[in-house]
This record gives sequence, C-alpha cells and structure tokens, in this order.
Amino acid sequence: MYNTSLRLLAVLGMGKIPDRLRAKLEAAGATSTSTGRVALHRVLVKEAIDHAPKTFPLHGRGPARTIKVGETSVHFVTGGAAVQTLHGAMRAYRASTLTDLHDFTRLQDTLLNVSWLTRSCIATDLADESTLDAQTA
Repeated sequence: MYNTSLRLLAVLGMGKIPDRLRAKLEAAGATSTSTGRVALHRVLVKEAIDHAPKTFPLHGRGPARTIKVGETSVHFVTGGAAVQTLHGAMRAYRASTLTDLHDFTRLQDTLLNVSWLTRSCIATDLADESTLDAQTA
C-alpha cells in the first residue's frame, strides 16, 4: 500500500487544492501537471514523513482525556454514523434509535480502550435533523 500510495501521489497527484497550498508544495519541490494537478514525488513525500513529529498530544477536554499519539501506543475511535444496529439476539440489523445512540455513547465513555468519541449512530426515530443534532450533542 505504501509503494502504491507513493506512486499515485507522483503520477496522479492531487487536484483541486487551494492556491496557497499549491505554492507551498511547489516551493518544496512538487510539480504541476498538464491537467492542473500537483504531483508529489517519492523523495518529497519521504522527506515529509521523515520530518513529521513521531509523537504528539491529542488534547481532550481534560488531562485524563488527552492521549499521546505515536510510539507504541494504540488508540481506538468510534467513527461513522450507523443508521442500522445489529440486534445480537436476533442476529439481524434494524434501524438505529435514540436509545441506541444513548446506549452506545455511555458504553464508549466507559470503555478504557476507546480514546475519543464521535457520533456512533444516527437515530432514525427522530422527527428532524435539528432534533437529532440536539440529542447527539
């Protein structure tokens, strides 16, 4: 995957990027293609990786929720927005509800191996998106 990623960045490049970013990338050695994309050559990408910080703090709402990203630590995040929930006993999927959203959030907040939370499901039993957003918050 790594070598394929390097090849795609060098051959296909990136498109529709802001002019300011394009200028910085070109100043660092990237080139514009005939189609207006920016090609990032293998050496440029490797240099960027070499100079990137190997660890950094991802600050939480308090010190107990701040995690150190990098080194040998592994962190998990809830992600996505499931519109369906697996009903364990029935072994079938059903539409997610507001109760599911609340239950998943309480579970994620309790699990030690979940490092940060994002919305874990979309309650399909709410009247509108504003109500969903308020309940999710």
